[in-house]
Amino acid sequence: MADFELIEDFETGDFVKRFGRFLDDPRELLAMFGQDAADLAMESFEQQSFGESGKEWQPRSVPNVAGIFSDINEGRKPPTRRTSSTPALVDTGKLRMSFTFTVISTKTIQVGNNRPNADILLKGGEISQKKKISKAVFDKGIDKFLKSPKGKTLDNKQKKRVERLKKIDELTVTVPARQFLGYNIKRAKEVIVEFLIQQKLK
Repeated sequence: MADFELIEDFETGDFVKRFGRFLDDPRELLAMFGQDAADLAMESFEQQSFGESGKEWQPRSVPNVAGIFSDINEGRKPPTRRTSSTPALVDTGKLRMSFTFTVISTKTIQVGNNRPNADILLKGGEISQKKKISKAVFDKGIDKFLKSPKGKTLDNKQKKRVERLKKIDELTVTVPARQFLGYNIKRAKEVIVEFLIQQKLK
């Protein structure tokens, strides 16, 4: 689970709370903030960075040995993206589409993602996976991948990195931090303008 509380964790919170004092019930506005924060998170996957001035995400390593290990371990053929450096964190699209928000109180919104490893993918850290198929089947999968059109695009050094997967029973990789949760005052102001327009039209 990766999450943050919009009001408590970011400088935007002070701005939001000051405005919220003028409302009898700010929960409708807070829900708009929550949806916008979730939209901002999803946008980061397309931009491969967070926000307008956010740090660009580190590209995936080529070849993506962790992905190749997982594919063969699960009986899948490694897709073409295993030999491409971008886009990062985009395989099935499930992580990108799993952002939700909850209005916890009249002062707090929680925005998060409950996909497995979401917290590590956000903050960075180590992920380990063990082989669960026989060595013979796994090795055959590696050989088949290296002989495929995708495998043939790799240079000798890259092929050796894939070959080494045959010699281990467990793979541990360090995942770089890639920010996809947060908020900023500029977007908060834009949401407030939209909120005020909606209130006037009611």
